[in-house]
Amino acid sequence: MNLNRYISKVLSAGIYMTVFFYLCGIILVVVNGNTKDFFSVAGIVSLKDFISRLISFDPAPFFYLGTLVLITTPILRVFFRVTTFTK
Repeated sequence: MNLNRYISKVLSAGIYMTVFFYLCGIILVVVNGNTKDFFSVAGIVSLKDFISRLISFDPAPFFYLGTLVLITTPILRVFFRVTTFTK
């Protein structure tokens, strides 16, 4: 498979996953209807808290996951480029 095509698929998958997590978060905000608590500065303090809030369908972890995927997608692209260049 062509490297450019593979990297294109990685970037596309990252964008689709980001949109999925953001949409899940938006739907949960609308369904819960409690936007004041969500947009406050209450943060996630530990991994255990993150997982428990994710399992309980709190919207904040979905937004965090979307942002994390959005940030790591171009980093993965650079990683693949560097590894293929070194080979």
